[in-house]
Amino acid sequence: MALHTCKFMPPDGVYIEQEEYEDGKHCWWLVIYREATEEDLENNHYLDMVGDTIWSTTVEVAFCPYCGEWLLPEKSGVDSVNPSHEDFSGWHAVRS
Repeated sequence: MALHTCKFMPPDGVYIEQEEYEDGKHCWWLVIYREATEEDLENNHYLDMVGDTIWSTTVEVAFCPYCGEWLLPEKSGVDSVNPSHEDFSGWHAVRS
């Protein structure tokens, strides 16, 4: 797994990672997430520790939305856009 970093990306709550499949194909994912704070722990008894992920949203990208750099090896584009949102804030985590 490789990570894309640039000076325009926020320091927390977001990262862009590369996944390589067995057929040699590359895919880049923008992951936006929120981690629990002390206040979150006080307001939600399902959370255990500061830093636990409360929710995350993932979407396939072809370029960095912060600096514009093209991330795929060739100018092909994204094969399929399958965004997902996972909510870990309750007893039954929701994935959509």
